[in-house]
Amino acid sequence: MIDEQNSLPTTMQDAQHQILSLRRQLGELQAQNRAMWALLAEVSRKLQASATSIKAAASSLLDRDIFWDGSNQHEFLETIDYSVDQGTNLITLMMLAFRSEAGSLEMKPEPHILQEILSTVLDTLSVEKPTFRFHMVLPATGSPALVDYEYLAVGLRLLLEVLIESAVSLPELELRVVEDQDTWRLDLLNIPEPVIDAIGYLCQGRFDDLMSIDRISPESLLKLFTVSRILGLQHIHLKIHAGEEGKAYLRLTMPIASTT
Repeated sequence: MIDEQNSLPTTMQDAQHQILSLRRQLGELQAQNRAMWALLAEVSRKLQASATSIKAAASSLLDRDIFWDGSNQHEFLETIDYSVDQGTNLITLMMLAFRSEAGSLEMKPEPHILQEILSTVLDTLSVEKPTFRFHMVLPATGSPALVDYEYLAVGLRLLLEVLIESAVSLPELELRVVEDQDTWRLDLLNIPEPVIDAIGYLCQGRFDDLMSIDRISPESLLKLFTVSRILGLQHIHLKIHAGEEGKAYLRLTMPIASTT
């Protein structure tokens, strides 16, 4: 019996392959959109909870029928202050996620000193997270990286925030930076396992598996989605690699600016 599939003209086989490829891509986009909207819904609920806390604390302070002593007043004000900061951060994240998903982030890759960007981000996080330690190994000088300064700093900050939030028993993060012939390599070691799993699924387009991880918050997952967009728009590759003794680590590969 003749195999009808193999007897088809080459052009017809190519068309079938293209159709299958398009269907696969469509399925991945649909899964990605489902995951993104599910995360946005979860973060929106968290934002609503922050607003509710602010309203409750403010209403208590404004209640003239109850006298609050200084200690109670200070506690209510701390609740308001914390909830406002949390709400502001969530709104900023959601707007960034929307813009990155819509493709409206305007990247302007230009030659920049990578060491300066890293130092700025780490200095800020060190102030905000004083109990967390960063151990960085990088050359003092090197070729400029071809990146968007602002958005690379934003992407690195979001990524490091996820690592800090997930590092329950790992109070230190190691960063190793190496310059190759045409790229910079930034390796992040001591990565918490849930983050390794999440980034692995994200890079592979396994969005249903990504959403099944229960050891990482929806906010952190949304940050990782946004980080992958920001880095991808700058042609920065984000991958998981196997290290010594089977310990996985994260590598970012960035283009070097041409000197010609």
